[in-house]
Amino acid sequence: MAVCLDYQPLSYRKGWVISPRVQLVFALILAATLGMKVWLSVAVTQLGYRIAEVRQSRIELDMSRQELELQLSFLLRPDRLAESAERTLGLMPLRPAQARRLSYGAPHAG
Repeated sequence: MAVCLDYQPLSYRKGWVISPRVQLVFALILAATLGMKVWLSVAVTQLGYRIAEVRQSRIELDMSRQELELQLSFLLRPDRLAESAERTLGLMPLRPAQARRLSYGAPHAG
């Protein structure tokens, strides 16, 4: 069995020949892509700073809310309310002899 290989010389180009117009289009596309990358990077950084500011503001507001809840619980304590009613309004605690039973409805025969 005989094998016969026929070698043919191949001609290779020594380089790619790209027209200046195509080179210009590729350069513009590259510049636009790099510009978009830089713009997106700056936008992401600014968004990160904004997120940090909002997070800090949220922490401060949460602390303020906790402080206000503490003040409210202090002001609504029954002993504090009684003291304030006596001091500011002149109200005194009710004595049992002062209590009257009120009834609303039909009078009872009796």
